Amino acid sequence: MNALGACNSRVVTRGSRALDGREHTAVRSVGAFGTKCASQRQDRLKFNSARTGRMRLSASMAQLPKNVTSPNVWQEMSTFLTANKTVALSPEQVVKSRGKIVDIRTEDDYAQVHAEGAINVQLYRPLTKTDVRSVLKRAQLAMLTPNIGATEENPNFLEDIAKVASKRDKIIVVCDSGGTLKGTPSLKYGKLSRSLIAAYFLKQNGYKNVSFMEGGLGAWVKDDLPCGGEGLNLVNRIYRSFGN
Repeated sequence: MNALGACNSRVVTRGSRALDGREHTAVRSVGAFGTKCASQRQDRLKFNSARTGRMRLSASMAQLPKNVTSPNVWQEMSTFLTANKTVALSPEQVVKSRGKIVDIRTEDDYAQVHAEGAINVQLYRPLTKTDVRSVLKRAQLAMLTPNIGATEENPNFLEDIAKVASKRDKIIVVCDSGGTLKGTPSLKYGKLSRSLIAAYFLKQNGYKNVSFMEGGLGAWVKDDLPCGGEGLNLVNRIYRSFGN
């Protein structure tokens, strides 16, 4: 090989080495960039996963407790309400409290009779579907929960509450019977009622100052406190149910 050929060979070899070096550097750079992108994607996935978890938690909080007639569910609800100092107020105490009286019965029941000054926000609404499944559900609910009857959850309950009361307001929830958190030998955790379900639901969703009226609307009528509504026969029926 002549001198010119040897010189060209050295130039090509050096050029190849330089090119190889640049290629390796580029590969390393691309690899690092890819790793960084992958890491960023994982971080985004973790964030989205966490955000989704929070959204799911929020959604679950915005639902009424399921299977409220189950002893285990009622035990949990009663324990929570007691721990959070949920107060039972007599009708006279309700009048003196100057809180917002929220009648959580159905619109039809409220239209018939209600405590004067009470605002209606129905916790459950009447079942209106006529398919076989709904009819069977209606019959099942009527047997298992006579105090709740053939109704279904009002999906807009929290939205409706927000229209009439803030989370800072004092709220007294009212239903027909009132229920109780006082245990007895036969009812260790008290007696379930719609007003206690509403109180539990509201407290779980940030309404801290929530009480319930002991004895419900029946006790209000018995104490001869003023009522509104158009169903005097229903008033008399409730009144007679208390032995008067």
